[in-house]
Amino acid sequence: MVKINGTDVQVLEYEGQRVATLAQVDVVHGRPDGTARRNFNRNKKRLVEGEDYRKFSADEFRSRFPGVLPERTTEDVTIVFESGYLMLVKSFKDDLAWQVQRQLVNGYFRASAPQKLTAVRQTPLAAAVADSVAAIILIGDAVAKVPGVKPGIAMAATLSCIQQNTGIETATMRRVLPAANEGPQCVLNATNLGKLAGLSPVATNKRLQQLGLQVKNARGEWELTEAGSAWAEALPYSAHTGHSGYQVLWNPAVASKLREAA
Repeated sequence: MVKINGTDVQVLEYEGQRVATLAQVDVVHGRPDGTARRNFNRNKKRLVEGEDYRKFSADEFRSRFPGVLPERTTEDVTIVFESGYLMLVKSFKDDLAWQVQRQLVNGYFRASAPQKLTAVRQTPLAAAVADSVAAIILIGDAVAKVPGVKPGIAMAATLSCIQQNTGIETATMRRVLPAANEGPQCVLNATNLGKLAGLSPVATNKRLQQLGLQVKNARGEWELTEAGSAWAEALPYSAHTGHSGYQVLWNPAVASKLREAA
């Protein structure tokens, strides 16, 4: 048994990896029975069987994991690997959920029987990696709240940053993100938008400001308003000089609004 969030969790191992049932996920997160199953069914097409999860008949599960499943249970049982677990609980945003996720990842999925000294030595490293991941996710959440930044783009950048800084493979999770070409195409900077509207770059930015679509921040850079985020995207960039920030790219349809405001 392993204690997670004050709850005793039966350790299950399959093909050398620790796994958890959907029922166990509900219990340790204090969620209503069936929450994890609902998330699983909703996102099953995005999960990879054998990599994120595995299904067993009730009888097969009992033979592999004796004493876990009640005899009266007849439906199939789904187990999730670490990647599948993390994808299932993406919607759990409260502080307790974050604490439980860290405990489950470090104290369960990545913990192995203390048979080798190397396993003990790896514990501080695992904790450090988890702290790095948590910090990157917090930064990603902050970036996603910047007006004009699409959540999918922010999450893709977050996952890339996690992989670069920790070596954790995130390709599986990136598969669940929406395609980059979904939604309106925002491809024009102020200069090119101005060409469509017959305005100079300076006049374009001023008119966008007058329309309430953008404002200047404390650094003197243009920043989207809530209204502007419906017409543009703010994409992160990093110049060779070391300066970084956000470039606002506009939907070509905004040009007609600029002309109407003349």
